[in-house]
This record gives sequence, C-alpha cells and structure tokens, in this order.
Amino acid sequence: MRRTSDTINVALTDRLGAVRPFYTIKGSEADVAKALESDPDLQELLLEAVGPIRRSFGGEPRLELMAQWTDEDILLRAAIQLPTTFAGATGALDEFDRTWWLGNCGRSGAALVFDYELRDAVRLA
Repeated sequence: MRRTSDTINVALTDRLGAVRPFYTIKGSEADVAKALESDPDLQELLLEAVGPIRRSFGGEPRLELMAQWTDEDILLRAAIQLPTTFAGATGALDEFDRTWWLGNCGRSGAALVFDYELRDAVRLA
C-alpha cells in the first residue's frame, strides 16, 4: 500500500505528540520527526527515560530534544536543562547512565544521546 503525504504527516505528528509532554523540541521539528520515524525504539526510549532522569536529577527538569546531522545519519540529542546553580550535574548524569542508560543505550542504535546543559535560571523559567 502506498502511503500518502497526509498519512506520513499524521504518523510524524503522532510521534512528536507522544514526546511533546516531556520534551521541548528545539530546531527542526521535521528532522526530529524523521529520526523518530526512522527508528521506533527512539520514541520508546525517550519516554522511558523521563522517570530515570527525574530520579537522577531530582524534580522535573526541563528536557529539550533536537536533531543533529552527522555526515550521513541523524542523531537525537536529549538535553536536561539545569540552572547554573545546580550542584552535582555530572554526578547526576553519571547516576542516570549507571542506573538506566547503560542498560538501554544499545536499543538506540547509537542514534540517541543524553546530556545536560547548565543555563541561566532566568532562561529556564
């Protein structure tokens, strides 16, 4: 069966819609959607990661999702946004890696990276 552009647009919108309650899409939404469409495990991983991120970093940190192109492939970068006053960001990321990400990263096909960014508290509000 041939997929029409409307069908493709609905599928991409559904994938973005599933992650939007937890992640702010930065940059090209079309590129993020394309990455999610290329590997359905990415959406599942992003949704599953929210709980472990919250446990490791405390509270409900703001999460941003962006697509970055390499020479031939697309990579998703999920960035945990933290105020510059956040103490222990590296330790929190290490905890997230140790308790959840290292056991699940193989499912991403090397197409998903989690990191943090320290931002001015005013820009986080």
